[in-house]
This record gives sequence, structure tokens and C-alpha cells, in this order.
Amino acid sequence: MNRKWTSILVGFAVVAAMLFGCTRAPEVDPETAALVEIVKKDEQYSDWLKIECVQFVTETQDERQVDIAMREKHSKDCLGDQDTSPVIDRFRIEKATGAILRYDVMEDKYLPVGQLHQQ
Repeated sequence: MNRKWTSILVGFAVVAAMLFGCTRAPEVDPETAALVEIVKKDEQYSDWLKIECVQFVTETQDERQVDIAMREKHSKDCLGDQDTSPVIDRFRIEKATGAILRYDVMEDKYLPVGQLHQQ
């Protein structure tokens, strides 16, 4: 089979998977999984946030740290404009220690999650 036909078949397979909902759940690294658990228990979010209506997006990473944005996810079950995905909060995970920090806009720096609202 030549390349042209192979490309066409692959294209059809991708379109069919999208149409019929055949998608694989994204894999979650251990650091993000720990962050999700912290967010679920954080009183700052518990009154209004449905965890299924947020997504955690890696923005940057290097050998020392991973920066993750927590964004609103809009769908038929999660209200909001489906063409937008506003940032709710930003986090940094330090790879060496596993420490999870939350970005404090007022201080313009990352602080340990437990210290953010104690000032």
C-alpha cells in the first residue's frame, strides 16, 4: 500500500474515533494526581468547584519543576462558553521534593499551598 492510501486510511480512522467517542483517557503523572487530590480537599474550591469541570494543563517544565494551570473545562455538563478555558489557579510542583506550590497573584510568587491564604 502506498503512502497516500495509508495517510487516507489513518485520517479516516482518526475522524471515526472522534465521531464515535473512541478516545483514550489521558494519563496522569503522579505529581498531577497529587495536585488533584489537594484541590479536591481544599476549602477554597469545595463550595463551588466540580473536579470534573476542571483540567490540569502542564504549561512548562524542566528538570527542576513543573508549572501547571488549573483551567475551567466547559461542556454540556460544565457550564460556560465552550470556546474558552479560563485559568482558575496556577501551581508549581518541585520535582526533587514533590512540594506543591500555588501562585499568589498579590505576592507575585509561588507559595506552599498551605501558606497561601494565611496572610
